[in-house]
Amino acid sequence: MEPIEITAVLVRWIHLSAVVVAIGGAVFMRFVLMPAAHAALSDDAKKQLHPRLVGRWKHFVHVNVTLLFLTGAFNIYMAVRDGVHPMPYHAILTVKLILALTVFFLAIALTGTGPGFAKLRAQRAKWMTVFVVLAAIIILLSGVLKAVHFSAVAS
Repeated sequence: MEPIEITAVLVRWIHLSAVVVAIGGAVFMRFVLMPAAHAALSDDAKKQLHPRLVGRWKHFVHVNVTLLFLTGAFNIYMAVRDGVHPMPYHAILTVKLILALTVFFLAIALTGTGPGFAKLRAQRAKWMTVFVVLAAIIILLSGVLKAVHFSAVAS
């Protein structure tokens, strides 16, 4: 194995690990923590929990967005280096990137504390559900891109 191939494996592992943490955390919060807190906690307790939760989670969000952006760029470089066929690879990649940027925006906006996205945060459950659905579509597109990449390398 050449050094670039070892790097590619390491970068892919970092990319997938960041995806697992980001999406797993969002799914847990949206479908486990939020309903449980809503059912079990008083309004006062929820007001105390929320800033502590967001204060800790936003660090994970910022690190994961950074890792996904950097490792994603490397993965694109590797695909181009391997000679993927521009069509359909580039078209699918463009859709994936637009969705990924939307997910990054939602993740950062939902963990923010400033007034700029307060209306979005007021509908946190709705936007976290959108986040999870878009992330699932991104994962599907990633699988398609990997198949297109492998078929290009094999031919």
